[in-house]
Amino acid sequence: MARRKIIFFAIVTFIVVALVFGIISVINMQKKNTISPEDLNIWITEGTSKNYEPLIEGFKQQFPEYKNINIKFEKKAAGDPDRYRTFILSVLSDKTSPDIFMIPAGEDAILENKIALLTEENIDINAFENSFDTVFRGLVVSSGSLVNPTKNLKGVPIGYETLGVFYNSALLRSGVPSTWIQVQNLYGKFPVDTFPTNLGLGPKFTPNAANVLTAFLVQDNIKSYKEAADGGRAIDNYASYAKLQGSSQDQSDGGEDFYNTQTNLENTTSMLAKEKLTTFDQFLQGKIGMIIGYPSLITELEKSAKRVGGSTSANIIQTAPLPSQSTRNITNNAKYSYFAIARTTNKPNISLAFLQYLMSEDAQRILLREFPYLLPAHKKFLETKKGTGLSSILKNAKIDGFIPRPSENLVLFDYGVKSEFDAIIENGFASNNESDINEIPDKITQKISCTINVQINQSDAKCE
Repeated sequence: MARRKIIFFAIVTFIVVALVFGIISVINMQKKNTISPEDLNIWITEGTSKNYEPLIEGFKQQFPEYKNINIKFEKKAAGDPDRYRTFILSVLSDKTSPDIFMIPAGEDAILENKIALLTEENIDINAFENSFDTVFRGLVVSSGSLVNPTKNLKGVPIGYETLGVFYNSALLRSGVPSTWIQVQNLYGKFPVDTFPTNLGLGPKFTPNAANVLTAFLVQDNIKSYKEAADGGRAIDNYASYAKLQGSSQDQSDGGEDFYNTQTNLENTTSMLAKEKLTTFDQFLQGKIGMIIGYPSLITELEKSAKRVGGSTSANIIQTAPLPSQSTRNITNNAKYSYFAIARTTNKPNISLAFLQYLMSEDAQRILLREFPYLLPAHKKFLETKKGTGLSSILKNAKIDGFIPRPSENLVLFDYGVKSEFDAIIENGFASNNESDINEIPDKITQKISCTINVQINQSDAKCE
């Protein structure tokens, strides 16, 4: 009997020891598979940190080993690309630098020089090329053999935009013309106090003038700041709209309405300045028939509606495709931002994992929901965007006017440094001097080339 008890207690002891050992092993294994808490810093230029909270949740579900990581999205220098660049360049060498940061594609060659390219060993670049829209082909950098090139990826985009038209359906009852010649033919046919478009003015009165000018450049086959010196005709075409007669009626009656004493949009700028209005405000008040912009312009239109009262525009503002030079040659400009890994990050593994997650359909669905004005990065989701509203205020403004047509050629204009591009446009139009406007093309090429040379190649040249 005593012997049986001894055997029994020995077996129980063995089982207990085995269980304890097993529990300790599991705990140790979990510790090895769960990364200790630390911050992953991500800087953004689009949206707010709240827009990216669902991405954090989705990432941690797909990569549970990083569940203890504190992922922080921060918006730095909102709306000021120069300060954003300065912030990044100043912190890249210390512990406060972002591990991942957002870059507007083609808009900052200086920042694009500070990213870590992703190799084919790290990320499935073939899957990227097959799944993502062809507008993002510039994110794939190929080198070596043409037959079997080595590929690297700059980063992962969150979606894209194209230029289109917001228009007043009460003024343009037949919709927006498909060619610029047809748009010009609208001038002289509108009521006394209205103009067909807000084209031709500088950024002071048409805040997105630089974006609109880009449309004229790409449709004249100018696709980069390097070629802008040949873009004089495109800029002249844009500027000419401000000089077109706004109405066919006699406007010399000296009436109270400031439009009644003017023959073209250019001559209204003094009153716009006096009233502190933009052409966006006049558009929502029914004084302008159509404006050109990206779908994200809806946020500015909503602000304008609150500023000047846009209740009458709630149901009559609609969208349409961008006019072109001809119906046979349709070219449009696209824009997008993408997430890239900083060269200096000390967290390459989690940074890479996060970008791998961004490539997933799950992440792209989240981005579509959070940014309704963006067209999907994944090709398969494009059909689902049709009919999507852009605003709860301007209820008939839909994304459809910005969805590329089958024959449309999308171009990503290479600004080099877009803040410089915008400043040159603004300064050129500010003086209302024709010679200053004529100098814009050469200044774009010369100053941006110089700025990039100074910043990247450490040249001591003076950029005038």
